[in-house]
Amino acid sequence: MLLAALDVFCHAVHLFVILFNLLGWVYPLTRRAHRVVVTLTAFFWLVIGPLYGALGYCPLTDWHWQVKAARGEEVLPASYIDYLLRMVGLHAAPLSIDIAVGAVFFGVCCVTLALWWREQRAKSSAALPPV
Repeated sequence: MLLAALDVFCHAVHLFVILFNLLGWVYPLTRRAHRVVVTLTAFFWLVIGPLYGALGYCPLTDWHWQVKAARGEEVLPASYIDYLLRMVGLHAAPLSIDIAVGAVFFGVCCVTLALWWREQRAKSSAALPPV
């Protein structure tokens, strides 16, 4: 029963992080936290990932798959997004999924940086004395 609860908890955390990565930039009050989560995601995917042998390493997926293995699930895809797609009956090549996820994440990073840059410019122009 504890493993089932952990499995549900891992799904909830995973879905929250994914949705926050996708949409956390929308609301101005969550943008700082969003930048932190996006930075951590990029760090794990691009820095820690190669240490584990592949780009895109996610500790949440690693822990979640450990829970699922303890529950008896043996054949799990490398990516949580692939797992979600399979849950709803959609199948795609893992490389295609990785490319799509990477492209969407890159877009989110671009939006996040553009908003941060705009906010910094607004702060610096507001701090200038009137001419």
